Amino acid sequence: MSTIFESAKFSDIDINDSFFDSLKKDYPGFEKWFARKSVANTPVNVLKSNGRINDFLYLKYDESESIPLTDKILDPQPRIKIGTLKISAQGIRLGEGAIGIALWRWFESSENQIYVTVFPKHKTLITLFEKFGFSIIGKKSDTGEYVMLRDKRNLDFSDPYKPFPYINPQFTQGGLLVVNEDFHDKLFPYSELKNTKQYENEILTDVAGNGITKMYISGGYEDSYQENEPVLIYRKSLAATGRGYKSVITSVATIVKKTVVKQNNETILSIDEVKKMLGNKTILNDAELKQYFAKSTVTIYQLVYNYYFGAGNNVNWRTLKDSGFWKDRYPSTFVYSNSEFSTFIKALHGSVANILP
Repeated sequence: MSTIFESAKFSDIDINDSFFDSLKKDYPGFEKWFARKSVANTPVNVLKSNGRINDFLYLKYDESESIPLTDKILDPQPRIKIGTLKISAQGIRLGEGAIGIALWRWFESSENQIYVTVFPKHKTLITLFEKFGFSIIGKKSDTGEYVMLRDKRNLDFSDPYKPFPYINPQFTQGGLLVVNEDFHDKLFPYSELKNTKQYENEILTDVAGNGITKMYISGGYEDSYQENEPVLIYRKSLAATGRGYKSVITSVATIVKKTVVKQNNETILSIDEVKKMLGNKTILNDAELKQYFAKSTVTIYQLVYNYYFGAGNNVNWRTLKDSGFWKDRYPSTFVYSNSEFSTFIKALHGSVANILP
């Protein structure tokens, strides 16, 4: 199964796929609407498995219409609307990834607001949107759907998911996590490298790449890192030569939870408990997990994958060294002050420079 959403056109998609049955039931005009979008060659984001659709995400940009609610009318202003979001039966994991895509596109846009309409019966989906900072602001007067909205001018920093993809600027320190290239490309599939083919067949089978939540297992070096702190993701090249230019920082994430599994050879959580905790959010197989568990100190960090630098914008080791950002010790012990970390982020190219509001 692919770990990334791909761009397609409505005209490329078979509306007779049973995937769309619930949408046809909930929205009587769905088929006519779909036909209009097909004629217009409207783009859509899809995630497929064995040629079948798993997730379907349509975003409508520059929507400036007023929104009639039962108790008020929202004034017209430029907004992004999550026009259609359909998640497969596999549920939260893929739904998290779909909402992540929508919020990344919103983050890159000039619109302050993004909203979605959800029927009250879809309680799991409502909870998922609330996890990512959406609030119910009312109910549509014509369909009875809840209107859930987020605004860049009113971000909630109460936990790392609420402001996603933004990072709370009021952190004490930041860090750096080292991930070998093979693991990196499975776990962070949107963090592309220029002139590098990442999405090999064996990578596309890993479900861990679908979601925004990631699990990072440490062998003890990163014990100084704490919850609610941002970290840079360093893709370590295993090439025989030229690693100083091929090893790069590709992404930025935030530590959501820190769990000490083993400390000074004292086991705190069994390997079976660890497997249950990791679920499908890790790319390690049983043998690899046992290798980590053999270390004297093991810590698990739950991360939220805030954003990726993008092909051509990653920062290699040589540049870090020359700019004084590479400290003279093992990289997973690096601790950056708020000022250091913020200066580095704001000097980057593209939207990522705005990740700290």
